Amino acid sequence: MLYLHNDGITFLPQQLTMKNIVIGILSLAVIALAIMYLTGNKTGTFYSQECKSPIAQYEDPTRIPLRNFLLEELGDISGQTIVDIGAGPGFFAFEYAHYAEKVIATEIDQTFLDYMREKTHGELFANVEVVEARDDHKELSEMNADLMYMVFVFHFIENPRHFLQEIAKGLRPGGRLFIANAQMSPVIIRDYLEQAGFEEIGTSHFTYTQPGGCGDIEVQLVKAMLPDDAQTMR
Repeated sequence: MLYLHNDGITFLPQQLTMKNIVIGILSLAVIALAIMYLTGNKTGTFYSQECKSPIAQYEDPTRIPLRNFLLEELGDISGQTIVDIGAGPGFFAFEYAHYAEKVIATEIDQTFLDYMREKTHGELFANVEVVEARDDHKELSEMNADLMYMVFVFHFIENPRHFLQEIAKGLRPGGRLFIANAQMSPVIIRDYLEQAGFEEIGTSHFTYTQPGGCGDIEVQLVKAMLPDDAQTMR
């Protein structure tokens, strides 16, 4: 092999050349692994570009602990009308229908809407109503619900203040709102809630193992209540 330097050209032994090549390859492998670790899926990341969950994984069994956690946080929902905002395929909504008097599942994606409507045929989920969500969120103001919740939805909302105002209109006095979030600071969410007339009643935490081997994330559940005397824009 030829090696160029200031004094001219030097011939290096083939054995030394191969050794350098092997060392170079190993070094590149170590660097690649380090990059994968630093940018890959570990605690704190949420559905990275490489691990975006397909539709089928919305009902992955690994989500059951998260669903159970939220159900426990909701408390006794018997006799209540509850709303699942951004319900997806209804993974939470259809389970909670066994406990609540009525569940309203809102969704904007047509595939999910069709899927949920198909499941509501028959008596098993006769207490589930599927509602197509609107860009202006006006459907939420017409709910007359005791409780609303959303899971990994709030960070998608372009106008959180308006969104929460519509929710406030659709909640009965004393109604509760639960926001499961892993992307935004709870401090920011609380500020939006206060602006919309809500009172915070606590924040809970849950470590959620994502489907598809996408790692763990820390979920913050921000809980709020609409005061009995809240003045909302009707």
